[in-house]
Amino acid sequence: MLARRAQRRGANLRAWAFTIMTNLYRTRHRHRSLHPEVEFEEVLSLVAEQENADPLERLRLKRALDRLSAENRSVLMLVVIEGYRYQDVADLMAIPIGTVMARLSRARRQFAEAMKDDNVISLRRPK
Repeated sequence: MLARRAQRRGANLRAWAFTIMTNLYRTRHRHRSLHPEVEFEEVLSLVAEQENADPLERLRLKRALDRLSAENRSVLMLVVIEGYRYQDVADLMAIPIGTVMARLSRARRQFAEAMKDDNVISLRRPK
């Protein structure tokens, strides 16, 4: 903070320092919200859940995803699985944000219909 004291404008040193501290807090808060810290135990529980997952359920999910067009599938994966914002996906794919929203809506609807069509009753007992 003091390394850039030559860039300070105005006479109020306290306001200048407070502005810098506020900006640092906002930057750190934004970084933490985009990159949340995950506890090791949480990761282990997720891996354990995936190991016990029903292979037929995975096959159903794969089939439902394969029924989607490449454009709709990529938008769905980027937004839902990867967690990108709509604007980030629009910039990444070089398409308007409205197109991203339309493709995502269409993909969600088609995915739900595909899962409904391939309805299988699980024989596993709920835990």
